[in-house]
Amino acid sequence: MEKADKYLLIEDYMNFKLCGAIATDYSMASTVSLLKQDTLEWSDRIIKDLGVRRSLLPEPMQSGTVLGKVLPGIASETGLSEDTAVVLGGHDYIVAAFAAGIQPGEIFDITGTWEMLVGVTREVEKIALPDLFYTEPHVAKNAWCLIESAISGNMMEWLVDQQGGNWDEVMAEAGEAGIGSGGCAFLPHFSGSNAPRTEPTSLGAFVGMSNNVKRGDMSRAVLEGLNYKTREMFEAIKRTMNADIKEIKAEGGAVRSPLWMQIKADILGVPVKIPSLYEATPLGAAMLAGLGTGVYENEEEAVSSVAGPSSEYEPDLEAHAKYTDLYENVYLKLQDTLCGVNKEIFDRFIK
Repeated sequence: MEKADKYLLIEDYMNFKLCGAIATDYSMASTVSLLKQDTLEWSDRIIKDLGVRRSLLPEPMQSGTVLGKVLPGIASETGLSEDTAVVLGGHDYIVAAFAAGIQPGEIFDITGTWEMLVGVTREVEKIALPDLFYTEPHVAKNAWCLIESAISGNMMEWLVDQQGGNWDEVMAEAGEAGIGSGGCAFLPHFSGSNAPRTEPTSLGAFVGMSNNVKRGDMSRAVLEGLNYKTREMFEAIKRTMNADIKEIKAEGGAVRSPLWMQIKADILGVPVKIPSLYEATPLGAAMLAGLGTGVYENEEEAVSSVAGPSSEYEPDLEAHAKYTDLYENVYLKLQDTLCGVNKEIFDRFIK
């Protein structure tokens, strides 16, 4: 560390290799937990407490800032033009939220191996962290993202693998099962539980098993459990934002499953809209590059240039009422009920 000149995140190192500039953006700077959210400056107090040299840290900048042009040697090696601009990007899922046009007071659901709920606000001083996983500045100017996240898609991949690897067959059987999965409930904590209830030793579980529970019921229980977790995070972000959320936008791998999205709408009780975007994260990165190089005059023009029609899943109010009963009286009690035994198992087999 004494010989180190700068501490760079991977993407910042790539930019350095491309153009020689040393920089980071506000959203990625937040990931090292040294950035003050209100002033967007490094926290001298935390840096001092950790014994870190402040000179190790590049100065954070606004996403979309032009850092320079591709160096001649890199241009020769890669085939890129020396006139190619290198523009500062941002944290991947926040860049995706930018592409989807998420505005203050709205929530974006990014589905994949992780499920990330991203709420946007301009009132950073009102953010209360107990209900949140963490907070980062938006790649858009003068806005912040409230983050909840949980491992998600890998549990469906595990389920499909256990049932022979046929995704369509698993989803078809889950679709034939009814609300509540025949009494089978699933706690989706294969990797512990993040905020709003943080418990690293919590584990996944199927409960309510009986001779009446079929394979399709267990498959549906996984989908329901994952979406109950989404609702738990959704309610936490709404509390923090103090907002009445009328809809939620979603993107990522899970949006290709109509069953998954319909269960999500029914459990959340709000419409789930799927923007017609292909690969929102690289699209958002290209939009930031366009802002930096003058392709777009402002953020609004960038967002409107890629906006298109959305598909939508409307909640079934009767299904929502049934799911709310199960959410409040079964799902929310599972983590606390199983906390002790899960810790015993964790300490013996995982720790």
